[in-house]
Amino acid sequence: MLDELFRMHYLLTRLGHPGLMVRAWDADQVQSANVGRQRFWPADVGWNKAELLIARYNGFGGTPWRAVPEHLGAEVCAGLRCHLIISCVDDPQVRVMIGEQGAVANRGETLWLDTGNDHDSGQVILGHWQGREAVEGGLPNVLDLYPGLRAQHREERQSCSTEEAISRQDFGINQRVAAEASGLLWRMLRHGGIERNGAFIYQSEGEVLPLRIGEQYWSSFAA
Repeated sequence: MLDELFRMHYLLTRLGHPGLMVRAWDADQVQSANVGRQRFWPADVGWNKAELLIARYNGFGGTPWRAVPEHLGAEVCAGLRCHLIISCVDDPQVRVMIGEQGAVANRGETLWLDTGNDHDSGQVILGHWQGREAVEGGLPNVLDLYPGLRAQHREERQSCSTEEAISRQDFGINQRVAAEASGLLWRMLRHGGIERNGAFIYQSEGEVLPLRIGEQYWSSFAA
């Protein structure tokens, strides 16, 4: 996702837009199983993911972005003042935390773009961080559409080998989800509007289904 944001930032600045200011949170270190699947090299193993990637974009691309080498906690999340939050996490409880902090925040204009995937499918959902009901004409966020996330828990499995990691997330699915997410942001920033607030990606079938804006589409999700 950071790759997509950097490309978008560069193109927007070339078009006269001020570009993007990014802060990235991640407490994890690069593991050998990340090499090849993500933007890491063998020599990167052991370094913090956020610090390493942000240093590269800043150094080679001239961005003033910031890295925070820790997980985003509830207290920090509650104090965020930004236009957009992007979550790229595999823990349902992190989504719940972000959604619950947004529900009590008084920042109705802040958007929340959630991305997620399993073995060969994924989804992208763009909504208002504070929740659809709290914002006039608001877009539902991932917690609005999937309240059952509150009952889910992360499976505590580490990707100890490349083979195990690929068995859980097939090659290319991360990139396809990131491309759909960045495409949605580009439409909003460059063209000033969107016709859909999400997408569902099915890599093995070669399909991408849009989540269109409208009550008739949102009401199909479980209450």
